[in-house]
Amino acid sequence: MGALSARDRGEVARVFGTLYSADLVQRAPFHLTSRDAQLLRFYADGATDAEIATALGLNVKSVGTLGTRLRRRMQAASRSHAVAIALRSGIMP
Repeated sequence: MGALSARDRGEVARVFGTLYSADLVQRAPFHLTSRDAQLLRFYADGATDAEIATALGLNVKSVGTLGTRLRRRMQAASRSHAVAIALRSGIMP
């Protein structure tokens, strides 16, 4: 099985976000958008900003900005800290 094309990764991201984002947003103890939920999922999978940007069809700088704002709202020092907060808060299974 080969690597996914950019189009396939975008489709996976679209479906993945649809399946999980709404549930994460509803259970969050702080304001969390569906895009934030997608970012948390990508962070948990260890994706880079470039990989996230390709999958979501965004600019790499935009992904960095979204991540910075998400971590600030969560009061997280890093991506891994944001994922840990989400896991401990019960908003991410």
